[in-house]
Amino acid sequence: MTVLSGRELAAAIRARVGAEAAALAAGGVAPLLAVVTATTDSASAWYVRSIVAAATKVGITADVIDLSAAPEQLPARLAGLANDPAVHAMILQTPLPDNAPLAEVAAAIPPDKDVDGANPASLGRVLAGLPAYAPATAAAVVALLE
Repeated sequence: MTVLSGRELAAAIRARVGAEAAALAAGGVAPLLAVVTATTDSASAWYVRSIVAAATKVGITADVIDLSAAPEQLPARLAGLANDPAVHAMILQTPLPDNAPLAEVAAAIPPDKDVDGANPASLGRVLAGLPAYAPATAAAVVALLE
């Protein structure tokens, strides 16, 4: 039986991303990840804290936009972040409110900023072999198997 451990792979990815973030910062670009939440789910809040901690460790600023008090602002805020050149990457944290279908809401995230692969177009681009971010969990499993 082979036991797969992702520790070495994760360390290598963190080192690579940290070097890329440092190179951007040296060139005057401050890498910024926008993490958008729209509920008060405790498990989701824990996960968001871990995203922020991981980003910080590699030199990426993670800005959490909490819309749990005003989920109706979700489409407009996503559109604003999508058009903001200072925002380099976006994550839409789930779960979403019942009246916000993930596929519809995530479609507001441009594939080039959709680092969690939530936009249905991102998945389509991955399947077509075009540049895009795959869903993070699926990409991690494939990287570990490789």
